[in-house]
Order: sequence, then C-alpha cells, then structure tokens
Amino acid sequence: MEDTTDNIAALEKTYALRILALILEEGPISRTNLYHRMSSSPRTPQDRVKELIELGLLQEVPRPSDPRMRILDLTPKGKRIADLASKMKKEMKK
Repeated sequence: MEDTTDNIAALEKTYALRILALILEEGPISRTNLYHRMSSSPRTPQDRVKELIELGLLQEVPRPSDPRMRILDLTPKGKRIADLASKMKKEMKK
C-alpha cells in the first residue's frame, strides 16, 4: 500500500489547492499568468507547480493557439483532487 502522507503534506502547502482550484475554474493557464495571480513573489507558486507536476496533478501541454508555448492544465487525477477541494470550499460557505 502506498504511503500518502507526503502527498497530503504537499497539498497542505501554500498555494497548492488554490492552484488546482484556479485551473479547474478557469481552465489552462500559462505559468506567468498563474504566478501573477497567486503572489507578488513567484517563488512559492513555482515550487508548488513543480511539486504538483511531480505528483501527477498538473501537466504542461502545448497552447492550442501556439503549440510552441506551454500551459499548465490539470491531469485527470488533478481534476479529481480539484473537484474535492471545490466541494470543500462550497461546504465552508454554508
């Protein structure tokens, strides 16, 4: 059985769930736009994006309008996690 402690700890870090939720709500986004949306200092979001890619929750895909450019998108697993985070957010508003 896989030890999920590290995976859960990665989701608890600053910006991790916010990144997943933003992409779920707004669709694929460039790294630059994501970093500007998250923080005035891009270092923390950069670290989270790297971790989320390593966990298989995010992927970089070619931009449809310019395949030379890459954008961040949710993987199927990332979408499932983002959906759960979205449900928790809605529950907290009740």
